[in-house]
This record gives sequence, C-alpha cells and structure tokens, in this order.
Amino acid sequence: MTSMSVSSTALSLAPRKRRSLNVYRKLLCGVTLLALAAGTTAQTAPPKKKQRSARAVALLEWHKDSKGVLAPRLVPISFLWEGKYYDAGLYEASPRPMALEPGTVYEAMRSGVPAGLYTVRGGVSVKGVWYGDGIWSPGVTGSVRSASGDDERPRLSRAGAASASAPPPPETPSSAASQPEVSDPNRPVLHRGKPTTTSAPAATPAPTPPAAAPKAARTGESPVPTKLAERPEPLVAVSDEQTPETRPYLFQWNRDEEERLTGEVKALAETEVAREAGAKLNLEQVHARAFDLYSSNLPEIVFTARTPAGKSAAKGLKGQPRIYYVTVVARVTVAGDVRKLFASVTSSSWLGSVPRMELVDAVDADGDGNGDLLFRLLTESGHSYALYRVGKDELFQLVETGPLPND
Repeated sequence: MTSMSVSSTALSLAPRKRRSLNVYRKLLCGVTLLALAAGTTAQTAPPKKKQRSARAVALLEWHKDSKGVLAPRLVPISFLWEGKYYDAGLYEASPRPMALEPGTVYEAMRSGVPAGLYTVRGGVSVKGVWYGDGIWSPGVTGSVRSASGDDERPRLSRAGAASASAPPPPETPSSAASQPEVSDPNRPVLHRGKPTTTSAPAATPAPTPPAAAPKAARTGESPVPTKLAERPEPLVAVSDEQTPETRPYLFQWNRDEEERLTGEVKALAETEVAREAGAKLNLEQVHARAFDLYSSNLPEIVFTARTPAGKSAAKGLKGQPRIYYVTVVARVTVAGDVRKLFASVTSSSWLGSVPRMELVDAVDADGDGNGDLLFRLLTESGHSYALYRVGKDELFQLVETGPLPND
C-alpha cells in the first residue's frame, strides 16, 4: 500500500517537473533571444564618429626680400592630424602645402603669450621651399571660429572677411596663391573663421621697429626694419580650429635660482664638451632659459654655449681652430636636483653631419596645454626646424622639417 502511494505520488509530480523544465527552457530561450537581439542592435548601431582635429605650427620670421626690405613670412613646421605629426611644408602639397592655404590664420606666440595674428594670403616657393605670404597684425589676438560641420576633415583657423579684403600676393612664377582650389572631396579642408579685426590692416608696424623705419612703398605693406641686424625676433605661430586656452611657459625664477641652476647646468655642459674635445674647455656666449612646460613649478632649463674662437680656440686636425657648440636640456626634480635630459655637442668642423642646435621657443604642439621645445638645427649649407617633447628622463623628437636655405 505504501509503495503504491509513493509511486502514484511520483507519477503525479512527474508532469509538474516536466512543465517546470519546459518553462525554464522557454525562459532560457527568451533570455538568449534578447541577448542576441541586443548584440545585433549593438552591431548594427552606427559607430560614434571619431573626434578629429588639426593643428599647425609655423614660424613667423623676417627676411630680406628682392628690394632689400625686411618682410614677414611664415615658415610651416608641423601639421598634427589624427595624432601624427607631419612636415607642414610637405603635407597635402599640391603643390602648395595645406598649411599655407589662403585665409589661414596663425596666432603668433612669445613663450605661450599671444603676440598677434598672421593671415596667409598665399604661398610662394623659393628654391623648392614653400613660405607663407600674408598680413601681420601685431597685438591682435584671438579669432572667431565658424561652425565646423559634421565632416571629419582636418580644419585650421581660417579668415573670412580679412582674406577677402586683403590685397593679393605678389604675382611670381613660383607663386601658387592664384591657382584654383582642387575640388577633391577627400582633401582636408581648413576651418574658415574671422580674426577679431573686421578688415585687413594697412601699414601696421612690425614688433620693435627702429625709430627711423622707412615708409611702406604701397598699401598693405608694413614699415619694417631694412637692416638684418635690426630684424625682429622670430615668433612661433599656431593655427587650430579649437583655439585652446594659452598660458605663459616662462619660469619665473629669482636671481639666486638663476645663478645656481645655470651654474649647475653649465657644469653638465662642460662635461659634455670635455668628453668630445678630450680636454676641459671654457664656455662663452652662455644662454639659459627656464620654462615651466607642465605647470609643475619645476623648471625645464635649456642651456646653449660655445667655446672661444680665435687664438684661444681648441685645435683640431692640423692645428686648425675648432669651435665647439653645446646644447643641454635639464629638469629640476622635486628634490631640487638638476637632471640632464638631453645633450648635443658639435664643432665647427662637424657641422656637415652634426647640426648645431639653437633654441627658438616653447610652444604647445598638440593643444593639450603643455609646452614643447622648438629648435633650429644649423648646418654648413642651411638649417631646419625640429619639435621636441620633454619626457620624464629624455627628449622625444616629434617632427623635423626638410632643409631650408640660409638668407
């Protein structure tokens, strides 16, 4: 009797278990279908567009033109696009590089402090090297940015009304300012904006002109110095659609800090020269500049010097005088020690293969707010420019331009 009741009970429970199992299977299938549907939706959903930004760095310098007058021109240096650095003098050149398209606005900087605007009117090729011809507006800063649209093409700051009212660049056989724009939908397009001035400046003074500067020969020219010895200092210039905030990069050190830190970096430089020359040599024409590139209140120091020339110069092969040039980049640590990050030594007889490094200025190469270092590399036949990022223990080269002829 007991076995019969147990068996009947088991039989009565069996259908319930089967029903529960079927319900579980249905629930499992439903969850699986929902997961597959969610996965399908995730796969078919349009991907988020990658934020793209272009940033160009150039150098505004003064050169002597064919009439013997110093005139401002723009030297393209770097073009940042999708996280990669390119030689701006070659990037998208067809034949004029993209960084020199008419209407592009560059903001000139002096160690991170805005100093004026330069509006490109066109590009001019001199001995195969492209330079920007344009209008220099000292003291004018900032630019109004126009809508960039939804496309993913790199854009730089562009001028609208200013470029329209500006006089055309001088017509030369090598000038490409008057060439028609290439209607290629895949070619990067620069951002069109408008500087704070409503019209192109006519006869604006260049920075620190001499008192007896000559008058402009025609409308649109700036009265600038005529002697090379009176040429204004070059200025680093940046064009970026996003116009990030700027900040000064110079480190404000007192006299005691300057003397102590310069002396310590000079000792490092003397060691580097002695290693190459085989003897300890005196240094002259000492220049030391301190920057706070990362807002850490710990300076990065760039030191340049040379050994004496003339009778006191070091002797090289066959007793010929040899001048050594040294560049050292160092950083002050939290403990107050001076750590060498980079050193370069060359001599007057090595300039054919080892360039002499000359600091230009600090500049924000990628728009992240931190400063990078721009150097001029001088050789026997010409020069080039190179951007370096200061790392924790060393310098990293971001880009170097092609060779440029000396004036």
